[in-house]
Amino acid sequence: MKFSAGNAQHIGAREQQQDSFGFSDPSDKSFVRHGGFLGVVADGMGGLANGREASATAVRSFLAAYQAKPALESVVDALSRSLGEANQAVRRIVENGSANDAGTTLAAAAVLDRELYWIAAGDSRIYWLHDDELTQLTADHTYAAMLNRQVALGKISRSEAENHPERASLTSYLGQSEPAFTDRNLKPLLLGDGDGVVLCSDGFYRALASDEIVNGFRGNPQHACDSLVEFVVSKGRKQQDNLTVIALKSRKAAQGFARISRRARILLVAAACMILLSIAAGFWFGRHGFVQHPPPPAASSTPAAGTPPKPQPPGAPASKPNTPVNVTASPALPPPAKPPVKTVANGTASQLDNPDKLAPTRPLKHGPPPHQGRNSGSHAPTATEHHQITEQPALAPDQTGHATTGDAGSKPSTPPSSLDTSPTPRPDTQPPPPPPATPPSSSPNPQFARPAATWIPLRGDHSHGFPD
Repeated sequence: MKFSAGNAQHIGAREQQQDSFGFSDPSDKSFVRHGGFLGVVADGMGGLANGREASATAVRSFLAAYQAKPALESVVDALSRSLGEANQAVRRIVENGSANDAGTTLAAAAVLDRELYWIAAGDSRIYWLHDDELTQLTADHTYAAMLNRQVALGKISRSEAENHPERASLTSYLGQSEPAFTDRNLKPLLLGDGDGVVLCSDGFYRALASDEIVNGFRGNPQHACDSLVEFVVSKGRKQQDNLTVIALKSRKAAQGFARISRRARILLVAAACMILLSIAAGFWFGRHGFVQHPPPPAASSTPAAGTPPKPQPPGAPASKPNTPVNVTASPALPPPAKPPVKTVANGTASQLDNPDKLAPTRPLKHGPPPHQGRNSGSHAPTATEHHQITEQPALAPDQTGHATTGDAGSKPSTPPSSLDTSPTPRPDTQPPPPPPATPPSSSPNPQFARPAATWIPLRGDHSHGFPD
């Protein structure tokens, strides 16, 4: 997680600056991976001699001790160890006589990835700024806390506690043989995007209200620190103490791929490569015939179910749904023998009574239609199924140019050439298919072989298709 830092400091109305602060080295990437980023603020005790030396010594010692943190040591243990070494460094100043009554407060916070750890002794504070809400994470180790507890127990009044002369005195600090109180968290605080961490001395937070701190840290942390310190100084408060503030603010994580951790990005890239290779391999195998594809189905003349019927030719009768049937042609009869012709007096011809000696016949122009049935085919017309006329002998034309017969009173006959021998089909039927050719046979009464069955649709809807 990326952070930006800021800091600002002012001497206030004091003659000497006794506050100190410092940061760990952010360029040491190997240490940042297991130690994170550390910030420290110390406020030397102004009522004691050499408060500046005590605070500076505490900050330097704490940073050096934390920088020596091994990778396997937890952040919580490293902070506690560093606070103990800083206290011993301040104690050595007192023992050496360079500062007889030295002491200092200290507040330190470390951010590792998105986790916040802290430790403090004294009244320097650590704030957490989240969603425009300021939360104090540390407790003040002052006599005022003890007075407030006595107020809660009913031992003293509220006014007595607020006006007590030792209210601001520290109950725990570095320089004691052992700090009486320390404040730290054992479980990390998870920081969100845009969250801020503020470490400051009492000269800073006593001069500002909570909403002023919140409004001042809406922008860049360095600009916020500078502007807030200037705002406190501009108030011109009497007996303004030294003020120091440092801040860490998390940057809003980038959207999409950039906000994922490095290890997760590597895994995602590897998974994407495997998926692409699988797709490429499948495409290659498909192109080179390793995947057998079934042959395309042969084109069939049978219309599929649901296919609209083909348009009927103009004048075709309306069809009705029907099922195709097998139509076969009946065997043709042998040609009849030529019967003798008997001429009558009126110029007409009649057939003999002997049916085996019929004269050659010719069908009338408007003969009866061929016989069709639902389950039977058409057959050739026989001699007994047609009206026939006999051929007339050639007659000599008379004076008027008309052909005449022996009977003068008879009407001229129609020339044979005017007769149309082709049968006319009925308008509501289709002409039957011609009978299949049959091979000749040497038998007197040949039996023609039955032609192969042919599926043809009757009048009806063709969309049902042919039967299998």
